[in-house]
Amino acid sequence: MRRIPFALFVSFVFSLSAFSQSRKEWLEYGDDAFKREDYASAAFFYLHVIDPKTTNSKDYTFPYDVKTWMAPLDSTKKDSGNTAPVDTATNKDGFKKMTPEIRYQYVVHQVAESYRLARDYANAETWYAKSVQNHSSQFPNDVYYYGRCLMQNEKYADAQKTFESVTKDSTRTNTDLYKYCIRGYLGCLMAIDSNSVKQKNISMLDSTVNQGSASFAPNFFGDDLTLIFTGGRKDGKVLNPKEENPLYRADLYTANKSGSGWETAKNLDVPINTNMNEGAGCLSINKDLFFFTRWNPLNPHECAIWVSKNINGKWLQPMKLGETVNVDGYRTKDPSLSFDGTKLYFSSDRPGGKGKMDIWYVDIDESGTPGMAHNLGPKVNSPENEIAPFYNFKTTTLYFSSDGHPGFGGYDIFKSFKSEDESDVDTLWSTAMNLKMPINSSKDDEYFVVQNDQRLAYFSSDRQVCKDCGNANANCLKIYQVDKEPLLFKLTGYVYDRETNKPIPNALLTFKDVDGNVEPFFATSDDKGFYSIDLREDFELYIKAQKNKYFGDAATVSTKGMVESKDLTQDFYLSRIPEGEIVIPGIEYDFDKATLRPESKKILDDLANFLTLNNQIYIQINSHTDCRGSDEYNLRLSKERAKSCVDYLIMKGIDPKRLLSEGYGETQPLEIKDDKGNVVTTLTCDYINGLKTDAEREAAHQKNRRTAFVVVHEDELKGVKIKHN
Repeated sequence: MRRIPFALFVSFVFSLSAFSQSRKEWLEYGDDAFKREDYASAAFFYLHVIDPKTTNSKDYTFPYDVKTWMAPLDSTKKDSGNTAPVDTATNKDGFKKMTPEIRYQYVVHQVAESYRLARDYANAETWYAKSVQNHSSQFPNDVYYYGRCLMQNEKYADAQKTFESVTKDSTRTNTDLYKYCIRGYLGCLMAIDSNSVKQKNISMLDSTVNQGSASFAPNFFGDDLTLIFTGGRKDGKVLNPKEENPLYRADLYTANKSGSGWETAKNLDVPINTNMNEGAGCLSINKDLFFFTRWNPLNPHECAIWVSKNINGKWLQPMKLGETVNVDGYRTKDPSLSFDGTKLYFSSDRPGGKGKMDIWYVDIDESGTPGMAHNLGPKVNSPENEIAPFYNFKTTTLYFSSDGHPGFGGYDIFKSFKSEDESDVDTLWSTAMNLKMPINSSKDDEYFVVQNDQRLAYFSSDRQVCKDCGNANANCLKIYQVDKEPLLFKLTGYVYDRETNKPIPNALLTFKDVDGNVEPFFATSDDKGFYSIDLREDFELYIKAQKNKYFGDAATVSTKGMVESKDLTQDFYLSRIPEGEIVIPGIEYDFDKATLRPESKKILDDLANFLTLNNQIYIQINSHTDCRGSDEYNLRLSKERAKSCVDYLIMKGIDPKRLLSEGYGETQPLEIKDDKGNVVTTLTCDYINGLKTDAEREAAHQKNRRTAFVVVHEDELKGVKIKHN
C-alpha cells in the first residue's frame, strides 16, 4: 500500500503561491517526494518544473499493497545476478550545473516514472514517449518502460515494435535492456495470441467487498465461504480522523458469502487493525493463528509479517515474527500457510534472493516457531519481483504473481508445481507457467487463491479504471472472482489379446469409483477393440476389462490433482483361459497336515484378487500328492488340503458358489509339455525312480505335490453399454 501523500502540505505550498516557487524548488520537492515513494505528489511537483502555471493539484493517491520500486535498468552493465542496476539520477544539488536541455530531459523522465509507479499508465505512456523522443543518453532504458506502458494500455502491436527497436540493435545484445526487451517482446507475442479469449468467467465482486479506494489480497478465512481481504474504507483505523483519510489506509476485513452475493464486510478491528497499514493475511487450519502484513504508511520499507493468537474467541496483541522471517531494513510480506501449518510462504527482498522481491518459506515447528528461511529457487524467482504466494495442497501447486517472467504487461499470476522429491531445491518446483488470459490482463493481477474443489478462485486486479481514486486515469486494485469452467478429461484405449496382440471386440469394461461416490458404470470395446469415455474432475477409477474365454486385466486411472484438461490413455491385455489345470506355484503345507503355511496364504491372497477381477469364472481347486505313501492316505490328505484352500478363499470374500475342491492323491502325475502343448513326459513313479540322483528324484516328487485350479464354468458377461464418444 502506498502511504498517504503529503496532500495537506501540497495544498499549503500551492496555495501560498504556485507561481512564486522557482523551478529549482519544485524540482527539490519532486525529488524528495519521489524518494519517499509518494509518486502522485512527485508527478505534481515535476510538472511545475516544466510549467509553473500547472494548476492540477488534485490528490489522487490511493492505497495499495507495498511494493518494491521498479528501478530503471542500467544498460551499461551486465546482470549482477541479484539486483537490477539503477540509472544514475541527477542530484538536486547539481541543478545549477544542468543545462536547460538536460534539466528538461531529466524532469520528463521523472514525470514518466512517477506516473508509472502511481499506476497512471495513460499519462506514463505519454511522458515516456516524450522521453524516448528526447534521445537522452541519461535514460536509454526509457524505451523499455515505454514499451511496458504500451502493453499495460493494451497496445501490444506498438509495444512489440518498440521492443524490436532494441532487440534488433546488435550493440545492445549484452545489456540488461536487451534481455528485458526480449522478455517484453515474448510477452507481446503471448498477449496477441491470447487476445481473442473472452472474459465471460471473470467478474468483479459486488460493492459490499469492492468498496472504498482499493480492495485486494483476498484469502479464505476458515472456510471457502468467508473471505479476508485488505481494503481502504471509510471505517478504517486512523490515529487522527480529522487529519487522516481512512480511504488511504489499509485494514483487514472479512466478508461472508450469501447466495450469489456477499454480506456486509466487517473490519477485523483492534488489536490486529491499527493506525498502521495491515493486509494480506492467512489463517491457520485450526483457526488459532493469524499471520498478516503490517507496514508503516510513512515508510514503506518498514514492512513485516506479524502473528496474532486467538484464545477463547479473542485475538491477542500481535507479535512481529523474528529475524528468520523479518529482516530489518527490508520488506517482508504476503504470508501464506501450507494446509498442515508446517510451512509459511512469504515474499521478501531480503539479501540472498534471486532478484528484488522473492518467494521464500520457513518451516514452522509444533510450538509455532519459524525456522530458517529458504528461497524457492530460480524456477519460481526471477531477477525482478515475485509476490503474493498461495500454496494449494490438493494440487501441490504454488500460485504467485511476478513481473519478471514473460507476461501481459504488469504483474501476472503464475503457477508452479511442487515435486515429490524435496532433495534438490533447483528441481523442487517446476518452471513457472503463466495463467494467461482471461485471468491475467495488461494491468497488475495478484493474490490468486483457489478453493479446494478448484471450482472457484479469487484474485486482485487493477484492470479497470477506479471511480473512487480521484483520478480519471488511475487504476486501483479490486477483487475479482473466477468461475472456472469444468475440466474435461477423455479416457481412450484398446483391448488386446496378450498372446497375439490382436484387438478384442466387444470386451466389457467396468469402471468403479475408488471413493465409492458414483455407482459403477460400463463400456464395451468396438469392433477394433477401441473404447472411449469422458471422466470428471477429482476422480479415481478402478477399471477392469473382461471377455468370455479370457482372463481379465485391470488398471487404475485418476484425474485427482489435475488442474488442466487432458486426454488420457489406458490399454488392456487379456489372456485366453487355457484348457486343463493351472498350477498355483508356492502352495505349501505343514508335514502330514492340511494346514496352510503363511507363505501359502499370501499366494492365495493373490488368487482371491484374481477371482475378484475375473468374477465371471467358477473354479475347482485340485490338490495332488507324490506317489510315496498309501493311496488311501494320499487321497484323504489331498482332499483336506484342497478344502483348506477353498475355505481360505471364502474367508477372503469369494462366493462359495464359485468354488469347488477335489483331491486326487497320487492318481494324476504331472504331465510335462513342450512349447506346442505336446506331452513329453509324465512324472510317474517308474519315471521318477529311473532318475539318476536323489536331487532329481526329489525335485520330480515336488512337482507332483502341487495345488492347481481349473475353470469349470463362466457366466456370460453383461454390462450396461454406453455410447462411444
